[in-house]
Amino acid sequence: MPHRALRIALIVLVALLAVALAALIAVRTLLQPARFTALLQRTAAGAGLTLSLDAPAAPALWPRPALELQGLRLTSRDAGAPLLQAARARIVLPWRALFGGAASITRLELDGPHVDLDQLRAQLARLPQSQAAPRLPHIDTGVSIAQGVLLSGGAPVLTDVAMHAGRLAAGERFTLGFRARGAHDRIYTLNLAAVPREEAGTLQFDALTLRLGVDDFADASLAGQARWSGGEALDLALAGELTRARHPPYALSLRATPATAVAPVNVRVKLDGADAHANAQLSPPALLAWWRGLTTAPGDALPLPPLAGSADAASLDLGPAHVEGLRIQAGPDAALPPELLPAPAASAAKPAARKR
Repeated sequence: MPHRALRIALIVLVALLAVALAALIAVRTLLQPARFTALLQRTAAGAGLTLSLDAPAAPALWPRPALELQGLRLTSRDAGAPLLQAARARIVLPWRALFGGAASITRLELDGPHVDLDQLRAQLARLPQSQAAPRLPHIDTGVSIAQGVLLSGGAPVLTDVAMHAGRLAAGERFTLGFRARGAHDRIYTLNLAAVPREEAGTLQFDALTLRLGVDDFADASLAGQARWSGGEALDLALAGELTRARHPPYALSLRATPATAVAPVNVRVKLDGADAHANAQLSPPALLAWWRGLTTAPGDALPLPPLAGSADAASLDLGPAHVEGLRIQAGPDAALPPELLPAPAASAAKPAARKR
């Protein structure tokens, strides 16, 4: 009796192994990993990048059809170091892929990616600049990133990067979430949602919401809409509030007006609360030029940022520093308070002789 039960168990085990092997062969045959790898490589090549893998793509069927990629690297044709490298990537496919449908991707998941920001900036600079009206890209692929690292100059800038983005299509709600760890283990978060539309060469973003957070410091929540017609033609209106621990909420607004023939795009930020007020304006192109110029400033010269406005706060905590009675004024019309004005120069003329 025991021998008979053992034989039955062995037969069942062999049958299960045969079914599993047949299923694996069927999945590999139906998914055809090579065609999806080729799709990724063609897409990368269109952006001037080379995609390489440490091993051929492996198919998976559960919980959805997918391909597992090991040792993924994206490298610019003119650079030696990878722009992006990830230990593992997973490409989620539509079910129709099992039946020979057109090669398309539903979702891209990256584990432990390292992104070189210097390489990324160089790659973006190589892309041709188009003067045509902006078009909304149709992106079926959602993106998920876990345990990422952003590098600059070979050193980590942000770690524990997590990001998720959904489908991007006209008339459908798009969502983007971002979370990362910065200096002093501080957590930064960003959540964006909007309904994009394309109308007469202009991209319209309705029901736009933006939430920004800095762990143990402040959180901002804004809502409004935006229009972009290309270049510096940005029209943005957002309003909401900023909250800080042990402080009443502050009213916050962000307004961008498009560039004109005589002035660049202008951004205004306004903050009002019981113990703090701020009103500032800046030009993003000028701010970008200032940021780039910091690395080429001669000697100890440190140019001031191109900001104009004023701010005052009863108290402010900046890491280990605590500031009381802060007042800032910036811009071409900013005037120094009397106590900081230089003393008048002593007169070099001799006093007149006294008559006797």
